[in-house]
This record gives sequence, structure tokens and C-alpha cells, in this order.
Amino acid sequence: MILLTIQDITEYKQGQKIISERETMFRNMANNAPVMIWLTGPDSLCTFADKTFLEFRGIALEEAQGRPWTIGAHSDDEVRILAIYRAAFANKEEFELSYRLRNRDGQDRLVFTKAKPNISAEGAFMGFIGSCV
Repeated sequence: MILLTIQDITEYKQGQKIISERETMFRNMANNAPVMIWLTGPDSLCTFADKTFLEFRGIALEEAQGRPWTIGAHSDDEVRILAIYRAAFANKEEFELSYRLRNRDGQDRLVFTKAKPNISAEGAFMGFIGSCV
């Protein structure tokens, strides 16, 4: 006995193409936005930083990923920043704050950060989406 199965994968391929196009669109938007954008995962560490953030800091994406998004914050501001972030993270609620951030030239600049919880379509907390200006 021979069993022959033929499956139409047209819809699957179309779905993969749409996902790829949307990911490219997101990266293009994020990398061309005039603000610094960052994402954290459920472990609270940075999973993405846009081109503006990386250029402002003078670092590569690999240096930002897996580290706190507060990388480069002035040491006098760090305790306050982390307290606000940890409380927002525990409660999965948005937050905003101002602090000094060191740029690629070694100068501290005052930035304003606003972040919101990143919730999946299934309702799972995935971390935060934040921006700095």
C-alpha cells in the first residue's frame, strides 16, 4: 500500500512573505525615526535598539543587546531610573522619565524616555517598547 500526500503550501509561503515584509518595514521605520527606540524582553534586557540610539551612543547593536537599556546613563541617575523601571516592569505599566545619557562624544545629554509594555497577540507580557528624545 502506498500513501501519497500532497499539501498546498501556497498560503504558508504567502504568510512567510508577509511576515518578512512587515519585519523589514518595522526595521526601516525604526531605523529612520528621529528618536531613539529600544525594546526589552521579558528578562528586562535590551533585545533591539534602533540606528538613532546606536549612533547617539556610538555603539554597535551587539553591544546593546543583552544589556540594560539604561546603558550609558549617568551614574547619579541610575538608581532612580532602575527603581522606576523595576516598578513598571513588575506592574507591567508604562513609565516616563528624564535622565542624563552619555553620547558617543562622552558628553551627558538630558533625554526624555517613555515606554509601554509590549503585549503579544495572546496577551503575554514580552517586555517594553521605549523611545528617547
